[in-house]
Amino acid sequence: SVGGSFTQRAENNTDYLSVTVAASVAAGAGGNAVGGAVNVIDMQNHVQSAVTGEVTAAEAVEVLALNHARLIIVPLAVAAGIGSTVAGGAAVSVTGTDTQAWTGSGAKLTSTDGSVSVRAVTDEGLMAFTTAAAATTGNIAGSASFAVVVSNSRTEAAVMGSTLKAKQDVIVLAQGDTWTLTTILAASAGSNTAAAGSVAVSIFNRYVGAKVTGNASLTAEQGSILVEAYGDDFFVNVVLAAGGSGSMAISGSVPVIVSSSTVEAIVGSRSGSEGTATLTAGDSISVIADLAGKSYMAAGALSASGSTAIGATIDTAVYSNAVTAAVDNAVLTANCQYASNLADRVPNRVTRRRGITVSATADNTIMTFAVSGGAGGSMAITGVVNTLVVENNVKALVGRNEELPQEDEETEGSQKGNVTVTTGGEIAVDAEDDSDLADAAGALAVGGSAGAGATVVTLVYNKSVRAILDAQTVSAEKAVSVTANSDDDVFLLAISFGASGSTGVAGNVNVLVFGSAVEAAIGSVSEAKSVTVHADSDAKLYNVATSAAVSGAVAATAVAVVTYFENQTLAHVLAGSKDAHTVIGSADQKISGDVIIRATSREMVTADAAGVSGSGTVAVNGAFDVIVTQFTTKAYTGDYVKIYASGDVTINGSDAFDVYAVVA
Repeated sequence: SVGGSFTQRAENNTDYLSVTVAASVAAGAGGNAVGGAVNVIDMQNHVQSAVTGEVTAAEAVEVLALNHARLIIVPLAVAAGIGSTVAGGAAVSVTGTDTQAWTGSGAKLTSTDGSVSVRAVTDEGLMAFTTAAAATTGNIAGSASFAVVVSNSRTEAAVMGSTLKAKQDVIVLAQGDTWTLTTILAASAGSNTAAAGSVAVSIFNRYVGAKVTGNASLTAEQGSILVEAYGDDFFVNVVLAAGGSGSMAISGSVPVIVSSSTVEAIVGSRSGSEGTATLTAGDSISVIADLAGKSYMAAGALSASGSTAIGATIDTAVYSNAVTAAVDNAVLTANCQYASNLADRVPNRVTRRRGITVSATADNTIMTFAVSGGAGGSMAITGVVNTLVVENNVKALVGRNEELPQEDEETEGSQKGNVTVTTGGEIAVDAEDDSDLADAAGALAVGGSAGAGATVVTLVYNKSVRAILDAQTVSAEKAVSVTANSDDDVFLLAISFGASGSTGVAGNVNVLVFGSAVEAAIGSVSEAKSVTVHADSDAKLYNVATSAAVSGAVAATAVAVVTYFENQTLAHVLAGSKDAHTVIGSADQKISGDVIIRATSREMVTADAAGVSGSGTVAVNGAFDVIVTQFTTKAYTGDYVKIYASGDVTINGSDAFDVYAVVA
């Protein structure tokens, strides 16, 4: 027992810098030079703050786990001579960050006049700069730059069967912020042959979780209860290769990113055998999961030669994001009798909310740019292959923390999960995803006798946004709302150009696959001022490819653009059964205002293919454009549903679709 405040803190601060330089110069007759720099780092940081006993304090009670890590790797290799020169730089880093703050079964934390908080915070950053450069006045210059980055991070704040009681607020917070900057450069210059290659492989695994499980009991007598998980990812990758020579120049760039991020805020357990969590607040209760992700990747291969120039870029990026806010096997009571400053801490929300909020939100920006350029006195050949795959799953669930149907299937009938949500304010269950994706490629080739440039760009994007309220008891003195929102802007752009005195060839292949499922669903509601179920999707797709070829004799272009666009938007009242109807309101206590079930969707797709060829003798041009769409927008009630309302009952679905296609 403490008369003031109690703080238990576990903290790590790590800053690591590794610089390796290798320089080799051979000035003698026929001298060869070799330079190599290699950095290998394995850095593991583990922080844990745990309470398994009893703590009582008059003021704040804090259980903190803080993890701060910075890693900078700089390998630099340079080789110069008058014979053959070779330079190689490599960076390999494997990092693991584990940050945990938790209270165990039977633990009791009490603040008689302040707040109780369990917080786990991770702040980590990585910079890798790898450079290799080779130059010769003699025969061959070769350079290679290589980087492998593997980063695993886990941040978790958990209350496991514990009792937390405060006069003011109770906070369970997990926050993970991660940023990386990777720059890979290889350059070669020689009088005869120059070759340069850059390869970067990045693998990221992130988990951020805030959990209240088992038979945990959280009480904020005059404040709010917040169970929050926030993830913030920021990635920048730049991969370049350049070669220049008098005879032959070859350059290649290969970046690969595989990223997985999971953010979840969970109250209760999937299995009732683990107990029932009880949360009681004098003001409001919020269960919030939010992911903000930004990723930028630029790759290029440039070659210039007096005879033959070849450049190629192969770019692959795979992202998987999952954001979940869920309540199951729990009793939540928010009395809204006191005003807490924490009641409105909901991402992307300006209007202050009081009551019970379960919110899952994601905001993602992903941009990839790849170019390949070549200029040769005789021949130039360039190519780009870009592949971007993204999967987003955003879920706000009350009473349905389970494996949901496939993204193109609707949630089945009401199960009336073992959840009770009661408030003197409003009940809001929100799921929202806002994504901006751009995938762009360009290939340019100019040769004396032949110039050929080609791109193949593929973007596959699948997403699911679901908000479901299906509890045993749902009672609010104000509004009950379930909303699922999706907003997407997707750009796929490819440009190719080939020019020569004899033969010029340019071609593009664009493939865009987009699949989205947005669903808002509700079960029974015993009391509310109004009930709103709204699913909304807004998707804009741009798939554009253009090529141009110019030559003195033969010029040819070919462009193919394929777009598959599937969008499903559902808003509905979950079906009941013959013996257990889904009931909104009752004959004795009707919903005092309106009941609105609404599904709205807007889609716009433009798919454009254009090719231009010009020559002194033969010019050939071909363009191919395919668009396949499948849209479903529905607002409805399932079987065995009863709605009692003093106001209006509106069930409405609407869709607006625009398609534009230009083929030339």
